[in-house]
Amino acid sequence: MKRFIFISTLFVIPFLILAIFEITLRITNFGTEYPLYFKKNGYYFINSKYPQKFFGRFDSSAPELIEQKIPVQKPPNTMRLVCLGGSTTAGFPYEININFPAFLKCGLQQQFPEKKWQVINLGVSALNSHGVRHMSREILELKPDLILIYMGHNEFYGVFGLASARGHLSNPTVVQWFLKLKTLRTYQLLESLIYRLSPGPKAQKATLMARMIQNNKVRYGSPLYLKTLKNFETNLNEILNFFQQQNIPVILSPLVSNLKDQQPLGAPPPQKSGINLVRIRELIQQNDFVQAKNLLHTALQEQPNNAQLHFLMGQVYYSLKNFKAAKKHFIVARDYDQVPFRAPSGINQIIFKLARERAFPLAPTDSLFSAFSPHGIWDGSLFLEHLHPNEKGYQLLARAFAKPIVREFLKSKTLKINQSNCQNFSALDLAIGQLKIEQLVSNAPFFGRTHFKPRRFQPPLIEQIAQRHLREELIWDASHFELADYYLQSQNYAQALKEYRIVLAYDSTHLTALYKIADTYFQMEKFDSANYWYQKALHFHPRAAFVLAKLARLLLVSGNVTQAVNVINQIVGEQALFEQLNFRQQNARYYLRAVAFLKLEKKTAAQEQLKM
Repeated sequence: MKRFIFISTLFVIPFLILAIFEITLRITNFGTEYPLYFKKNGYYFINSKYPQKFFGRFDSSAPELIEQKIPVQKPPNTMRLVCLGGSTTAGFPYEININFPAFLKCGLQQQFPEKKWQVINLGVSALNSHGVRHMSREILELKPDLILIYMGHNEFYGVFGLASARGHLSNPTVVQWFLKLKTLRTYQLLESLIYRLSPGPKAQKATLMARMIQNNKVRYGSPLYLKTLKNFETNLNEILNFFQQQNIPVILSPLVSNLKDQQPLGAPPPQKSGINLVRIRELIQQNDFVQAKNLLHTALQEQPNNAQLHFLMGQVYYSLKNFKAAKKHFIVARDYDQVPFRAPSGINQIIFKLARERAFPLAPTDSLFSAFSPHGIWDGSLFLEHLHPNEKGYQLLARAFAKPIVREFLKSKTLKINQSNCQNFSALDLAIGQLKIEQLVSNAPFFGRTHFKPRRFQPPLIEQIAQRHLREELIWDASHFELADYYLQSQNYAQALKEYRIVLAYDSTHLTALYKIADTYFQMEKFDSANYWYQKALHFHPRAAFVLAKLARLLLVSGNVTQAVNVINQIVGEQALFEQLNFRQQNARYYLRAVAFLKLEKKTAAQEQLKM
């Protein structure tokens, strides 16, 4: 018995010491819980830094979640949708307003205005099914009515992917336990010490995509390939099982990617391809497709799993207008790619299988993209590079998810979403995305193997502001305000209002967007509209003294003198409001008050104001 107690004590004491150490670190507020959201003033605020849980607290280039706020209390007749996935769900390379959740919300609100639509975008770049599985447990408090999942492209190279630089854990269950371990302050302390003591530069210059590559030779059907597909199936099955137990419906989507205009990323660079490939390319450039096809046919007999040969054969058949054969070879080229950033067909087969087994609805993304692609082959008309859609592609992806929502949950037979009414973005957003893509394709693993056509934007100020934004000199909304102010100075009121409204579409309570819209209407001498927007700004921000001052000016100019005096009295009469104004603004308020008294023929009172 004494021996048992002694041995038990030897085991208990270390755990007790660790527990005390952990509690001490928590009491001293060391580390973080990695919350998905914060609750404040009746809202859930999505924590943009949450992805550090997967990438590490010291990775300065770790992707971020889009900042969003959602009412804690869900209003009656509200549908709350949560979107999960990787960079395509997040809307890469665009920011905030060009992504399928944003377009989906706008379209559903348009067709079904009797409901309030809340669509929460929890997409994270370079996140795969391991991360989505972990996040699934954390969104229950958000009380979602429906889950939308678009994921699978990051299974090999996303965080914890077996071919990635962060793929040291191969078992899905172990990954989930590891993510829980990362919330321990003791672990975070060790992580901090290792980071501070590790040699070498801390700055990361390569793109996130380039840095995620560890194994650049993932062979089709290899143990790593099959294990990755198995992990995806395990994780997706667990995700669906969890939501099914919670009685939360799920809509899945098959994945789409650029087939025609994206060469296999795992193929050797052109200068190392060998004489046969060089000759075949020459024949294609010379439009000698028959001879090129003959050479490719011979080469494929020797190397049937060569992704580059299949891609070139696809190009040949496309030029010969045999589009069915071309599509087949383009798909095989993608599936045999040894750097599989584009999900191979096996991923979609798993999605179809689990959706069928659990009777979950599927978004018809694949068929819809085929219908809107030339000859049914996905290409650069809907994609920017290897798999991220352009603005048209993201609108189409939103439409794909809308179809089962309308059919299965709203019991409507028709979808009447007009995406032309959901253009809550401008050339500035497109320019920001384009600059990101230009940086992406100039790094590994592309090496010029993607068909990307940059656009030029007018005025040149658009690209200048986009560059400043990417240098983190301007945040997203300030970028739109700067462009809008330029249009305002040029008296291009329509474009100025569009830029302000873009920010307002993202945050309907944004104070600056609200009062700047009012300022624009004031400058246009549309005083009723200006009054409406000042009042709307004050509805959300009743203590904004400078907006009250702007309203007083408007009322005075438009002849509502008595109301103007009442508003000015409200500002001047309450110390807390008056102190919000700087010295110049305070003097301006006294001046306005004097003008108002003159209009009311109170000369003595006006003189007193001018003396103050």
